[in-house]
Amino acid sequence: MSVFETFTIEKWIYSTLSGDSTLLGLLAIDNKVKGYQTEIYNGVAPVKDAKSNKVPILPYIVFDRLGTEGEYDRAICGGNLSSFPSYRVTLWHTTSGSLNPSKVKSIVDRMVTLLDNQKISLDGLTIKSYRIDSEQPIEVQTDGSIDYGYTAVYGFKTIL
Repeated sequence: MSVFETFTIEKWIYSTLSGDSTLLGLLAIDNKVKGYQTEIYNGVAPVKDAKSNKVPILPYIVFDRLGTEGEYDRAICGGNLSSFPSYRVTLWHTTSGSLNPSKVKSIVDRMVTLLDNQKISLDGLTIKSYRIDSEQPIEVQTDGSIDYGYTAVYGFKTIL
């Protein structure tokens, strides 16, 4: 069977994160109602959020594919048996002073709980997720504020 597993994995990441009311409550912007913006974005955060029609406000989560961890397993007939794609999932937040991890710890903890060590059956695929790395990207803005992220990198083993 030939399946492009990227679509299935991205659908699962998005639906898992955006479907969790606890996570969405933690992401709710100060003085904005829950669900004000999409809050979970594939690839990059948009210039205008689809729900609010405004520039997205931090915090929000962005996920994107990094590549493949190793070669595909092949069947004798030449088809793929399994693949090992990896994804970066980053919670972005901002500060005008020193970084304060306590502001985002509960969000990151929930994100990890939802995505790590899961076994999924979706769209004819069996998928196993596992965390393989973490990062902390930082971007200094022209106004002096700091956008910072907490990233979990996930490997996925798909069985076609």
